[in-house]
Order: sequence, then C-alpha cells, then structure tokens
Amino acid sequence: MKKKKWLIIIIGGFFVLGAFFLKGGRKQQYVFSSSTCPLPQGGGKIVSIPANTDWVSAISGLKPGDVAQLEAGTYYPTGKKITVSGTANEPITICGSGYLETTINGNKGSAALRIDKSNYVVLQNVQVTNPSPIGNPLDPDDPAHTYSNTARHKLPPTDPGYSPLAEGIVIQGGSSYITIKDSYFHDVATRGIIISSSYSHDVLIEHNMFLHVGDDTASADISVGGEATEVTLRENLLGGNVDGAIIDGVGTGHLVDRNLIVSHNWEDGIDIKGHRPISLYSIPSSYPP
Repeated sequence: MKKKKWLIIIIGGFFVLGAFFLKGGRKQQYVFSSSTCPLPQGGGKIVSIPANTDWVSAISGLKPGDVAQLEAGTYYPTGKKITVSGTANEPITICGSGYLETTINGNKGSAALRIDKSNYVVLQNVQVTNPSPIGNPLDPDDPAHTYSNTARHKLPPTDPGYSPLAEGIVIQGGSSYITIKDSYFHDVATRGIIISSSYSHDVLIEHNMFLHVGDDTASADISVGGEATEVTLRENLLGGNVDGAIIDGVGTGHLVDRNLIVSHNWEDGIDIKGHRPISLYSIPSSYPP
C-alpha cells in the first residue's frame, strides 16, 4: 500500500510539472517525457556498465564523448567518487536505463556518489537515494520515526546508529561544467545535491524531482556553498522536507529559474544567505492558483 501511494505521488508530480511548464508559455514538452540516452559525441562510444561490476572505476575510465549506459537495477557506490572529464564539444554522459529504472543507492553511507575533480560530465535519468542510518522521522512505518529532527547530532560517534551526513550527490574538488538532469531524488537523509566549497563553476541542475529529502535542520534538496559560482537551478520540483534550495558561501552568478516549490514544512523554499548577486525566478507553493 505504501509503495502504491508513492507511485501515485510521483506520477501526479510529473503531471503537475508538465502543466506548470506548459502554462508558462514553453514550446517544448517537459523533458521528463524522454529517457533516451544521447548519442556519443566526436570520437566517443557507447559503454554498457552493469551494476554487478566495479562501475565507479568503469565510469572513471571513460573518454571524452563516451556515453555510459547503466542497466536497470541498483548501483551501490557507498560514497565512492568518480573522477572523469570530457570536453566542451565531447562531454561524458552517464545515463540510466529506461524511464528512471536505474537507482544509485548510497546504502546509508556518507554519499550516494561523489563527482570529484571532473569536468564536462552529464548525469541523467537515474534515481538517487541514501536513507538515514537511524530511521526516518516522517515515515510512520519506520520504527525510528519518533526521533526529533536534531536527534542525529545527539548520537555519540560510538553509537551503532551514528553516521555523518548522508548525502545524495556531492559535487566537489572544483568539478565544473557538470549537468544533473531528468532524475528523481528521494529518501535522502540530508541533501539531494550539494555543491561544496571547492571553486566549482558552471553547474546546471535541471528537470529533477526531489521528494522525501532531508530529516534534520542541515538538510536541503539542493545546497550551493563555498566558492562555487555560476550555478543554475532550473525547472526542478523542490518538494523535500526542509529547505528547497540553499545558496550560501561567497560565490556569485547563480540563477534560480522557474522551479516548482512545494512542501518544505520545516524551513524555507529558497534560503539565500547573506547579500550577494543572484538572479531569482521561482514559482511558490501556491502555484497553480
């Protein structure tokens, strides 16, 4: 019954997204309707990477223009990081199978996936999940659902349930020209996507859905911090539990463009910290009227 309920919510969310963006005068159909992997660019090739291999190392071995096709199923990187770079004309694409049939599961580790020291990489059409190691406070079917939103920080490191932050995707090490799109982030304990303080720039996060993300006050669907610059958050459904998007740090040139903001019962839809230049155009939770 619980699985059926979430399926209805997900399908309903896609219809809302379609109505939202079409009503805004957009000519093209919303990109969630397409799950086709792109063709390789330049001298690249298609590389099939099954889940039962050392797939993180396989991705790190890709060449400019390659398209990595992940199969239907679950991939467990347990916080490992990929380091790979394409070029402006020959980006590297990592593409899930079918229609969101590939899941990257952090298995309650520090992160589902880390993109480190990488450039010109596109990740698309995947599910990303990394649940809390100590239970979900918003899930009545979870035996640990009664703990408070600050309980994680009260556990000593020696406690079996203790864990550092459980993130979705971490963009770090100055990774730039990174695109994450057409994906579904759910049941992530802290932040769906975090762009850390590492001088990353030209990062595009677009056409993603975030639901059931965040179970403490440090959480957000998307978090931009440190010295990151030129980050664009475009046409995402921000439906997590805490903040929708946090813009922090000293970076400039960010664009928050036409996102659909729903839920966020604990904190803010968009939390812009400090006073820095930012272009902001988002639709609040009251849309449609």
